[in-house]
Amino acid sequence: MPSYDELNLPDAIVLLGDVVELLKGVPPRHRRTWQKMISRAFPELAGAKLDKALQMLVVRCWKLRASIDPSAMHDFIEFCAGGGNLTAECLKLRLYGAALDVLYQEDHNMITGVGLRTMLDCISETKPGALTWWGTRCSSFVAICRRHHARNKDNGFWGNTNYAFVREGNMMQVAWMDGPLAWFGNGHVFHNVTRMLSYTCLRNAL
Repeated sequence: MPSYDELNLPDAIVLLGDVVELLKGVPPRHRRTWQKMISRAFPELAGAKLDKALQMLVVRCWKLRASIDPSAMHDFIEFCAGGGNLTAECLKLRLYGAALDVLYQEDHNMITGVGLRTMLDCISETKPGALTWWGTRCSSFVAICRRHHARNKDNGFWGNTNYAFVREGNMMQVAWMDGPLAWFGNGHVFHNVTRMLSYTCLRNAL
């Protein structure tokens, strides 16, 4: 994790201000879930406030990037890759990258501690302009399931958490939020693509 001095560098201080502003628009239940998931993935941050924990994770990402040979960094990452169709096409173009899915390994499960840590480490190994694809499971967000997921504006699109598939969807959307955070500052611009189909309410939940 970053040192005290690294967290007080100008870029890191600006970053903390950005994080604080971001969190103002995040509902309390989302923040609580975020805090719990980060604590599981990074036990060393269990005692930190959410804004400081996120600042430390982003600066950690910056440090990891700075330590990697640019030629060894990812051109793309396909999260929730399934059959890996996007990865196959990228490899045909001689791009270097990674595909992650629970179908491949358990530690690719972003809603577990080890999975979230793996996800953030992969993002830390991307080069400027890298493509990141988030094929988040959409079953708990699509209109055809709305009778059961019950996501709406009144409950912050958090839905009926009596259902396991809704709780899993909530954790996936919170994990998804960690990815863009890792891209704050440091001159990195990413092409982030989320499979948000027009008939889902995931865009509202985020």
